Amino acid sequence: MLPGYRLPETTRKWCSALKWVSVLLGLLLAAEVIFNQTLDDMIASHWQGLTDLARTQVQFSPEKTRLLLGLAFVAWSPALLVLFAAFRLFHTLSKGDAFSEQVHRAIRFLGAMVMVNGLIGLVIRSAFTLALTYDNPAGTKELSIAFGSGQINYLLVGTLILILGHIFLQAVRISDENRQIV
Repeated sequence: MLPGYRLPETTRKWCSALKWVSVLLGLLLAAEVIFNQTLDDMIASHWQGLTDLARTQVQFSPEKTRLLLGLAFVAWSPALLVLFAAFRLFHTLSKGDAFSEQVHRAIRFLGAMVMVNGLIGLVIRSAFTLALTYDNPAGTKELSIAFGSGQINYLLVGTLILILGHIFLQAVRISDENRQIV
C-alpha cells in the first residue's frame, strides 16, 4: 500500500476505543431491556395511549402477549443494530485502511441500519395499536398513525450515510486505479 492511504495512528486508536464503547453501550442497552422490564413498559405505554373505552375491552391472551412482546423487541432492536453497525465501522477503520472495500460496506451497513431504525419508528405505533385492539368488539378497535421528526431525521441521516458510502466506493475505485498506474 502506498504512503498516505493509511489512517493516522491517532485516528486508528480513536476508532479502536470507539468500537469498544459501542460494544459497552450495546451491553448496557441489552442489560437495561433484560433487567428493567423495558419491553413490558413499552407495551404499557402503548396501552395507556388507547382511549378509555378501548382499554377496558383489551384482553391480554397468551398469544397477544407474545405478539406484543415481539413488537416491543422489534421496536427496541434497531438501536442495537445501529450500535453493531457502528462497531463494524470503527473496527474496520481501526485497521488503518482508509480506502478499502470493507470500509465502503461498513458505511453502507451503518446507513441501512439507521434507515431501518427510522422505518420501524414510523410503523411501530400503528402496529402496537392494531395488536392491542385487533380482537376488541366492533366500535372499540383503534388505529393510530403517527410520525415525528425523529423518524424523518433517521431516514434522512441514513440516506445521507448510504450516499456517502456510494461516494466512498468511487473513492476506493479511484484509489485502486491510481495504485495500478503507479
